[in-house]
Parts: sequence; C-alpha cells; structure tokens
Amino acid sequence: MSGLHSNLPEKKNWLGTQVWSLMMDLTVVALLVLLFSGFYMWIKVKADRRIGLLCLEIGAVIFAIAFWAICRF
Repeated sequence: MSGLHSNLPEKKNWLGTQVWSLMMDLTVVALLVLLFSGFYMWIKVKADRRIGLLCLEIGAVIFAIAFWAICRF
C-alpha cells in the first residue's frame, strides 16, 4: 500500500483500512489543535512565558541532537 489517500479504490476496500485512515486524520487534527491552543495560551499568560521559552529551547536542542544522531547513522 503506497498511501491511504490515493485515488485507487482498491486501496481502501477494507473497513479496517478506512477506520485506520480516519483515526490517523483525527490524530493529526487533534495534535494541531493542541499545538495552536497551547501556543495561544502561552502568548496570553505572560507569567509563564519564560518557562515556556525555556521548554521550547530544550525541545529544539533535543530535536537537533536526535536529528543529528539519525542522520549520522
């Protein structure tokens, strides 16, 4: 299966495949809602901006290290 969102009808002929595709789409939507609502609250609550910025920096460093490690091997 090359992708769940292709136009070929035989790729989505199982109920399990359709449910899986729907669950993955809903997961992406939920993660985007969490991302944007968290960012909105971070902007609105001024007292927690320092902690949020520190967490953002730590996350960026961990991502960079993980990306470097994956690309190296």
